[in-house]
Amino acid sequence: MKIEEFSLETQSLIKSFYEHSRGRFCPGKVPVARIKNGTVWDTDGNEYIEFLSFLTVVNMGHAHPKIMEAS
Repeated sequence: MKIEEFSLETQSLIKSFYEHSRGRFCPGKVPVARIKNGTVWDTDGNEYIEFLSFLTVVNMGHAHPKIMEAS
């Protein structure tokens, strides 16, 4: 999706994220509001299939109980 396709609030979140994460690994192009299993929802309610789970699973495991309890 192009940034112009998101709401103004989401466009602001995307711009802020990239301003503060320059030089770091940033695979996401949309601000994520919720994830369950292989489905991701952005802050505008758009639904996606999540293909980057390896990034967090490697570090924390899939749906680790402590992380799920905190979210």
